Amino acid sequence: KEVVMGVRSEHVHDEAMYLEMYPDSQIESKIDVVELLGAESLLYMMLGSSIFIARVKPRANLYSGDTMRFAINPNKVHVFDKETENTIIN
Repeated sequence: KEVVMGVRSEHVHDEAMYLEMYPDSQIESKIDVVELLGAESLLYMMLGSSIFIARVKPRANLYSGDTMRFAINPNKVHVFDKETENTIIN
C-alpha cells in the first residue's frame, strides 16, 4: 500500500551526534534556499518531487547549492494512508 511520510522540520538534524545516533534514517539533499531567521535557519530542499524543510542552528557557511546530510529521528515520523489520508503512525 502506498503511504505518505511526514516529519516536522525540528526533527531533522545535521549535527554529528544525530548522524551517529540515526545512521539508518539519513538523507542527503542539495539546498535550494536558505532562510536566515536569526536564532535558526530554514533549509528548503527537494526530496524526490516533495519540498523538504530542515530547521537548523544558524551558520554563515550554508548556501543555496550546498549538499547536506541529515538524520531524521525515526520516532518522530508520521505516516499517512495516501488514499484515505488517515493517520497510520503518529
